[in-house]
Amino acid sequence: MTPVQRRWLAFIGYLAAIYGFLPFGRDVIITLRQSHLLGTVVTLVFFAAVAAGVYHIVFNVRLSDKVAFAALVLLAVATGALVLGFEVPEERVHFLEYGVLALLARHALSGHMSAAAQYLGAWLLASVAGWGDELIQWVLPTRVYDLRDVAVNSVAALVALAAEEILYDRLGWRSRRAK
Repeated sequence: MTPVQRRWLAFIGYLAAIYGFLPFGRDVIITLRQSHLLGTVVTLVFFAAVAAGVYHIVFNVRLSDKVAFAALVLLAVATGALVLGFEVPEERVHFLEYGVLALLARHALSGHMSAAAQYLGAWLLASVAGWGDELIQWVLPTRVYDLRDVAVNSVAALVALAAEEILYDRLGWRSRRAK
């Protein structure tokens, strides 16, 4: 299997896991809520994601500059502001799910096109996948279709891709500004 095939497999596998969880998600959420663990579990998932991001930035020599630190702070502030704006804890998970999906999509597209096309394509793939998530929920008897979730999924993808661009400068904005 080639590296490009592995990247697409990771994207498709992650999306299949998201979609596969949909029929059981409501039961898991109800159980966690009744056990008074839902908020704690969601917070721990976000903490693990932020810790992974911090680890990646701190221990990646290429990212150990002021821009990387600023990106980390910006990502933490934006994520915190968006996540705290959701009254329902499970709504917060959409933000993480589709941010990760967008990054996997960008990585999968990296073998096929320019950086700008990768970002646009990844955002479109994640946004369409988020809409697909809601369409699946529309046909499930225990779930509800919600256009706000489609918007949250799309914004999550955009924020994750913007943070990655700030860190890696694949579009070359920093190098052009330095000239």
